[in-house]
Amino acid sequence: MDYKNYIQLTLAQGVQFSIGKAIKDGFSYLGKSAGSYVGFTLVAIFIIIAAALFSMFIPFIGNLALSILVIPALMMGFAIYARKGDMNEQAQFEDFFDGFKRNYSQLILANLVIQLISTLMSLLFLTPLIAELAPLFTTMLENIQNPEDVAGIGEELIAVMLSNWWSVALAIVVSIVIQVLYLLANYFVVFYGFGFWEAMETSRQLMSKVFIKTIVLNIIVGFIMFIGIIATLGIGLLFLFPVSVLINFSVFNQVAGFAEGEVSLEDDLII
Repeated sequence: MDYKNYIQLTLAQGVQFSIGKAIKDGFSYLGKSAGSYVGFTLVAIFIIIAAALFSMFIPFIGNLALSILVIPALMMGFAIYARKGDMNEQAQFEDFFDGFKRNYSQLILANLVIQLISTLMSLLFLTPLIAELAPLFTTMLENIQNPEDVAGIGEELIAVMLSNWWSVALAIVVSIVIQVLYLLANYFVVFYGFGFWEAMETSRQLMSKVFIKTIVLNIIVGFIMFIGIIATLGIGLLFLFPVSVLINFSVFNQVAGFAEGEVSLEDDLII
């Protein structure tokens, strides 16, 4: 399957997707196999918590490894399972873990590069704040034995952060922009077999066409999750989390999707 020409044709014809359909698809996928999705959500939460506890021994590297080695592959498991159903194939619970098998090295690289870009861009806007906070933290450590001095420095820290609120806001905005533009990168790696950079560039080209719609969709999904989790005292997370991930899969399906004539999921993926 020549996916490159397929994507170029999609770009030429115009990239569109429906917010309503994405939300409807997310709940529809859950309704078809609620037990499996909820069960895997519990397993994924357990794996992430266990990995997070282990990463505490090597804070920065451990957290980075968790975000690029574990979480992306687990999240792709939802999409792989859903795709099996779309292809009328018998999905098994172990299919949820195929994110660790299919083009996994490129999946790691894609998420590593995205994380680096996001971090570097955020630091660019946070530099003024960091420059002012660093000497204050140093002074606080030097006067740790004097509670009154520490309290005074603490007030200065708060004042500096409040005066530099704009840099924090810009860093958050930049991070959101990057995450939206590269939203589909993992799907291209897993389902199209693209290399990490090709997957990222393809995602950027497509998502830039529907950027505002995607932001609106994320706001709506965030609101639904907030209300659902509060109303169910947290239990709703087990159902709404997979819905939110499957909504992203619907975005991929609508924006890029799969060319007609595919024979099976395994033929789509590079192992």
